[in-house]
Amino acid sequence: MHTWNYPEIGQLIGFVTEAITEMTKVSSGLTEDQFGADTTYIGWANILRQGGYHKMHTHPGSAWSGVYYIQDGLGGEPDDAPEDAGCIEFYDPRHGVEMVPVPGNPFGQRLWFPPESGRIYCFPAWLRHMVTPYQESRERVTIAFNVRVENFETFE
Repeated sequence: MHTWNYPEIGQLIGFVTEAITEMTKVSSGLTEDQFGADTTYIGWANILRQGGYHKMHTHPGSAWSGVYYIQDGLGGEPDDAPEDAGCIEFYDPRHGVEMVPVPGNPFGQRLWFPPESGRIYCFPAWLRHMVTPYQESRERVTIAFNVRVENFETFE
């Protein structure tokens, strides 16, 4: 993706870089001037048509993953479509936590987010996720990406 010679791709890489920098700061407890790394961006375009979905998966070999919605395709779904149709869904990675009887049932629940043109979702590549069956009649166009991080170093 980083070799595509379009200004929009440069801008998208800027957004992704900003997002993964913020996530690295939060996850490491460091400030931006306290770490550095070499990064490799791998991206691909997806076109999702009615009935399409992405089964549950992770992105091995990468630190961060994400999706950018170019065209969400919304506006043509049938009235009887489920509320979460075509949403990206994330799963609690802790095996068996849904078995913990805690008031409010806060553990092991799925978390889903709707598509929205211009929105970007970034997340740790190890986090299990999927896209529920898409019900819209128009095509959805996204760019998905992985970010590999090598030579991560911290500074005093």
